[in-house]
Amino acid sequence: MARGATGADGGSGSGGTEEARLGEMAAAILAARRSRVRHLPGEWLGEPFWDALLALYAASARGEALGVAELALRTGLPASTASRVARALAYHGALAAGATSLRLNADAMRRVADALKALRAPEV
Repeated sequence: MARGATGADGGSGSGGTEEARLGEMAAAILAARRSRVRHLPGEWLGEPFWDALLALYAASARGEALGVAELALRTGLPASTASRVARALAYHGALAAGATSLRLNADAMRRVADALKALRAPEV
């Protein structure tokens, strides 16, 4: 499913630096999203798949793989929802093949990176 012969960082050479930066961005977005529950009811804020993708991207960019329980902890999702999201990501081919824990594959990393780049605030 991966396009081209790129590594997990979506490229070679300096690509890892951008992946690390985007991983930190994903972690910061997730932290900000989770902090909103101090001000608003949690039911208003649900996007479990996006939260899971952010957590998995940030972990993968750091070379980590997550279990379902850790995914639930990092996202604040109920374990059943984290499990459902993990099954859906596996079904759609977004997880690394043969992994016993959850890790995004190269194609999913590239796609989440593209989404994160699109979120960057325009320079003024």
